[in-house]
Amino acid sequence: MAALLVGGGVCAWSQTAARPVAAFPLFHALTRLTGAIVFVCTGCNIAEVVQEGGRTGLFYELHNSREQSTAILRLDAVEDAVRWRTLTLGHQLKVRTTRALWQELTAAEHLFREVEITGWLSTERTFDMSSVTASSEAPSYLW
Repeated sequence: MAALLVGGGVCAWSQTAARPVAAFPLFHALTRLTGAIVFVCTGCNIAEVVQEGGRTGLFYELHNSREQSTAILRLDAVEDAVRWRTLTLGHQLKVRTTRALWQELTAAEHLFREVEITGWLSTERTFDMSSVTASSEAPSYLW
């Protein structure tokens, strides 16, 4: 069986994938964090929590407006640390997630335990949380 192409040709064009730049304000990147939730409250902030207990480390306020609560995260590790530091100046993030995931993250039995949090971090400092995994080991220290 033979095919005959008359008067036409095949043309292909491709472009290599490039990383989007920060000029695109809604760009999201999958981000994985490791740390511990050290405090859950309504209307508190990092300064109050850290000053009250003389705590040291990298802390972030995770605000969930749907649940009207704030979780204070002690950050131990993050993938793409340069991007994280660039987008999280001020140490405050808005968190969007399901009620079940927020409750799992802020559950009393998970306080001070190592948690791994995965989600999409946008250039608008919004973190769309997609999963939480808490360590089954007892916390080795409180702060």
